[in-house]
Amino acid sequence: DFSGNTITLVGGDGGRTDHLLGILETFSSEEKADFWLCCKQIICFIKDGTKTEISGLTQNDCISVYKMNEKQNASFITKGLEWNSEVFRKTKMPSLSNKISSEWLSRKLPVEIIPENTDCLIFIPYTAVVTKSLQQEN
Repeated sequence: DFSGNTITLVGGDGGRTDHLLGILETFSSEEKADFWLCCKQIICFIKDGTKTEISGLTQNDCISVYKMNEKQNASFITKGLEWNSEVFRKTKMPSLSNKISSEWLSRKLPVEIIPENTDCLIFIPYTAVVTKSLQQEN
């Protein structure tokens, strides 16, 4: 949230699938972690309509997005990804992996992701920097 309160969950991804599924379920509850620090990556909870910028990515870094509901009209506005918004809009998959585009990498621009009609989890490497801000109304 934007009140200055941040919840960070540490661990819990170390091999017990039942625990992993239980932790995943907590992201559907009222009180949820903003960030989940796992063994090899960070998982960020992103609320519907929140613009998220991810910087500090390398060419081999993977960014994965997991939508939190089954709404048919759920989609993502993206900039700087190798497979931009058209892939996210056309596929109805609950999760997609992606990478920074060569152009964005060479220009050192942050990748942008805005979920529409869904909350989501974004999986990023520890070397990345995440900035979340409220989406501006047009």
